[in-house]
Amino acid sequence: MNLRELQRRGWAVGWICLLVLGLGAGRLTAQEQPPPTPAVPPEVTGLDKIQAVRGERVRFTFDKKDGWPKEPKDIHVFLGGVPAGSAVDLNTDALFFDLVVPGCSPYLPLGAHAVSVTIGDPPVPVIVAAAAGRLEILPNNGGIDPKITGVFPVTAYPEGKPRQYSLRIQGEGFARDACDNRISLGGEAKEICWKGTGCSQGILGEIPQSGLISLSNILLGDHSLDNVGIKVGTRPESTSAIRLSRVSRQFPVRIALVVSLLIIGGVIFAVGRSNLREIGGQKFGISRLFIDAETETYSLSKLQFFIWTLVAVSAYLYLSICTWLVQGKLVFLDVPDGLPGIVMISAATTVAAQWTQSAKGPKGAGGLFPTISDLISAGGVVVPERFQFLVWTVLGASIFSVLTFLHDPGSIADLPTVPQGFLSLMGISSAGYLGGKMVRKAGPVIEQIQRTSIAAANQIVLTLTGRCLSTEATYRIRAITVGAVTTPEIIPLSMIVGGKPMGKAPEEPGMDSTFVKVLELSLQLPATPPAWASGPGELTIINPDGLADTMTFP
Repeated sequence: MNLRELQRRGWAVGWICLLVLGLGAGRLTAQEQPPPTPAVPPEVTGLDKIQAVRGERVRFTFDKKDGWPKEPKDIHVFLGGVPAGSAVDLNTDALFFDLVVPGCSPYLPLGAHAVSVTIGDPPVPVIVAAAAGRLEILPNNGGIDPKITGVFPVTAYPEGKPRQYSLRIQGEGFARDACDNRISLGGEAKEICWKGTGCSQGILGEIPQSGLISLSNILLGDHSLDNVGIKVGTRPESTSAIRLSRVSRQFPVRIALVVSLLIIGGVIFAVGRSNLREIGGQKFGISRLFIDAETETYSLSKLQFFIWTLVAVSAYLYLSICTWLVQGKLVFLDVPDGLPGIVMISAATTVAAQWTQSAKGPKGAGGLFPTISDLISAGGVVVPERFQFLVWTVLGASIFSVLTFLHDPGSIADLPTVPQGFLSLMGISSAGYLGGKMVRKAGPVIEQIQRTSIAAANQIVLTLTGRCLSTEATYRIRAITVGAVTTPEIIPLSMIVGGKPMGKAPEEPGMDSTFVKVLELSLQLPATPPAWASGPGELTIINPDGLADTMTFP
């Protein structure tokens, strides 16, 4: 081993010895130092109040200022183990810090809670004396029991799909902090997603003003809900009846009208389509049920009967559907008072009108085919009592229907009461209508016209068959041409052979002596015969009292 190798090894051994000596000396020095004395943690000694409502300040006092942080945000308070927030004010000279009792977020239930405090990060527990160990959160409701004074709407109807409901609960003693109002529906406590808490699912709740709670997005389960309850803290619960309809507000109206129209329309359609009737070149199907068979005009008595029947059926169905589907009562309803009276007056008027026509004769057919004007006229002449009867029928039926369908389905228990005065007025109007038929003379009704030509004498004979054809009548006649409209012309007496038509088959005894069932009208034609002399025409007979009828002839 040469000298250089010995030097290298010597240096290595020297460094190792120095390192060993240094470690040994450091260890001896550490063993000679005494352990640090642990610091006494600060202590919360008291609270300025042991009960507080949400949002109220509570002052925490402590024993010394040593150990407390400089920033209040570094002091954290827990109530019942739930973070209640950080201090909002800190004064180490006056030895206190303040806490604002939290609202609904984070939610701390009402009642007494154990108090604990930490400082710093990582948190260091602080001693809390027994005098500051509990804080009770009280409801902010004035210290009175909650009381529900009203629920609106009285009946809640579903909105959207799935069916959702909304309620407004009015009362007193409700907590101003929404989360302290515990809501139950149908006796079952519900979690409410209150506005401002960041929740957006489930039943949504809001307090728009004092004494009013708004709930929405309520879903109806398999069973109907019949009550809502509110409980605040340990106060007694207040409940109120509610009704959640399974159908919409418009559903009973729609179903009642549809079913009524199907019932009545089905009967009318079956009868109308079974035998179409042609009058004046026009075919009548469904509307033939409103046509008087003898005069071939629209019958006012039949129309008012069908109107009141439709109103009665639809109103009764509406009441039944509301009772079944909205109110949840499965009962067979009795016919409400007032409705039988109207139906009785309507039916009696129809029967009496038919009897009067049989006894006194027809009213007069009027135009060639039925028109709406038949309802207020007889034989083409406007009759005041018919107009009055029609007006009161339409007005009464409309008011009764509107009052019925505007009634809330959740609270309707009976149909509108028909005032006795209105029933009397309906009876008087019906009596006036029937009285007019009794005192007025019968009108002409032409059933058939036959034309016979007498070429040698340049004459034609029109034979009218029907009822109440007066031999003192006047006549209008016109030609029927395709693509042209001609004005009816009055047949002058000079054209009538003998100046007067010949009457045959007198009417029933007691009727006008000029009335016959067959009337022969012999006409002397001019040198240039009119178009109706050889082609189709239209003849109108006008009795002396102005009642008329029109019929075509080939």
